Amino acid sequence: MTQATQTKSGKVIRPAPVSIDGSASRRSTMISAPYFAVDLFELKTPHDFSTRDESGKDSAQILVAVDGFGVVEVQGRDPVTLGKGDAIVVPAALGEFSVRPQWSLEFLKAWVPGVPAPEPATRL
Repeated sequence: MTQATQTKSGKVIRPAPVSIDGSASRRSTMISAPYFAVDLFELKTPHDFSTRDESGKDSAQILVAVDGFGVVEVQGRDPVTLGKGDAIVVPAALGEFSVRPQWSLEFLKAWVPGVPAPEPATRL
C-alpha cells in the first residue's frame, strides 16, 4: 500500500499591501515559504533595507524591477541603477542598503529567511 503525498499546491493567498513608514510607499508579501520569501515593493520615497532579518541572520537580496526606475545605494560603493526588467543581487555581507526611486519604482525582493517559515496558505 502506498502512502499519499500531501502537497501545498495551489494559488497562494496574498495579504493586502501595507504602507511603509506611513508614506505612500507599499509592501506586499507575495510568498513566504519555508526556504525563501518574495515581497513586492511599490516605492514613492527612498527606503532603507537590511540583509539581516528579524532572526539576526543575513541573506543575499535579489531585487528585480517590475516597473519604474530607481537607484540602489550602499555606503562606500558606487550607486547602481535599477530599471524595469533589471535585476540586482545585494550580497549578504553588505548589510545595509537603500533604494531611492526616481518618481516611483516597483520591484520584487527575494531572500532566504533565517528561520524557515510555514508553508504558504493556498487555494485551488
